[in-house]
Amino acid sequence: MQENNDKDITKYLSLERLSTYYFNGKYNDSEALRRYRYNLNLSSAIFEAISVFEVVLRNSIVMSWQSHFKDTNWPSSKLNIPTTKKYEHTLGDVEKAIRKVSRRKKAGHNNGDVISELTFGFWLYCFDAKFDYINKFIIKNIFTHDKERTPNLIADVRRIKAELIPIWKLRNRVSHHEPIFHLKELRQIFENIRKYISYIEPACLELHDESKFINIYSSGW
Repeated sequence: MQENNDKDITKYLSLERLSTYYFNGKYNDSEALRRYRYNLNLSSAIFEAISVFEVVLRNSIVMSWQSHFKDTNWPSSKLNIPTTKKYEHTLGDVEKAIRKVSRRKKAGHNNGDVISELTFGFWLYCFDAKFDYINKFIIKNIFTHDKERTPNLIADVRRIKAELIPIWKLRNRVSHHEPIFHLKELRQIFENIRKYISYIEPACLELHDESKFINIYSSGW
């Protein structure tokens, strides 16, 4: 019965998708499906942490920008985002988010709707060098509890962005149902997610179950 089920499941997963779960040239459907199920559980566990991080990160960035510029309607207001070519990608993302929520909420939308519509990539762009003129003033407010802070705040921004990029890439892999179980850096990325949640607000670590990921990851594939 199990063998027949595996054949039926393989048919609808597609050989192309399942092929990434074959190893050492062995085309064993049962083994590939076992890895596929393991990857599903692993992805679910780590996405819980990513979701918490994404929400607290964007809200911390928003609160810091709004406080610095005394503008409670940022980013919808687009205040202090220059209109030059260098910033067109950032402005374009905000305008795209406004259009999307306007179509979806014809009775009216608020700034919170726009914030929710913006992607992880947008928040990552906020740490680009072109925003150094802002980040040198607000990075300490975004990551209030940063234990690695140095007197060189711009260097801190570079360090932070470098460690956020793998989190962003992992988020995209999980969102597109791609395999992550074989990534050698997976445990380190998970630890960095937790680290940066704690750098924003340690209490927010309670919002996800650390042991869930650790137990699944430790069981191996």
